[in-house]
Amino acid sequence: MSSEPRVNEGRTLVTATISEVGRRSRNEDRFGTVESGAVLGWVVADGLGGHDSGDVAAEAAVGAAIRVLATPAETLVETAVAMIRSANEAVIVARAERNGASAMASTIALAVSDGESIAWGHAGDTRIYRFRDGQPERLTRDHSVAESMRALSNSEPPDEGNRNATVLLSSLGTSEFHHDVSAVEELRSGDVFLICSDGLWGAIPLRTLASELRGAASLEAWLQRLRGRVERRRDPEQDNFTAIAFAADYKPGAARGWRGMFGWS
Repeated sequence: MSSEPRVNEGRTLVTATISEVGRRSRNEDRFGTVESGAVLGWVVADGLGGHDSGDVAAEAAVGAAIRVLATPAETLVETAVAMIRSANEAVIVARAERNGASAMASTIALAVSDGESIAWGHAGDTRIYRFRDGQPERLTRDHSVAESMRALSNSEPPDEGNRNATVLLSSLGTSEFHHDVSAVEELRSGDVFLICSDGLWGAIPLRTLASELRGAASLEAWLQRLRGRVERRRDPEQDNFTAIAFAADYKPGAARGWRGMFGWS
């Protein structure tokens, strides 16, 4: 699904989204976007807990985060922090309403922009990537066992097939959760962002995310190409996968010109 371009006192922004159940019985991912007003926002949450209502946790998290944008804080960083904290409180309340469902939790990753600048934050292992001037970059570091192992070994083992990749050290739903929020950065013309759950990044390496972008005619086409990649793997354990792509001053087909920038044939 794609949206009409929005102009918000700065860059023209366009958004596309996908959310698929994979091989699971239900989709516990949720996403939300706010593409009008003083502050724009994009949120993805991946519910945890299975029969303990992971989908309820994710929906509560996204709803609470989005509501903050009705009355944003003075700065983008403060707004991002308020969104994550509100999401956490919403999951705590939802858990209490279900007699303290022990495994009920959710990840979250979000970005906020005033059209000129951007900030982002996350808790858990839902990721944010940026593609700028032909260079792909992971902006978030997972709150997971695998990420801690990477830091200790100073290496980057592949996500795919890593049994520790989704063992989380922090998520929404407790008073002691950990979250990270970036500083404010300039939103540059041509920047492309991707917020996605582990069902997507665990199936597709960063290099492939980038190569599929440069071959796509639009953000929506890019996400459909990624969906096809996931589905062609035919993984019987494929998790739900959800993604929001948004871009500043994006021109359809422009990513095709990145071939030389990436240095790939």
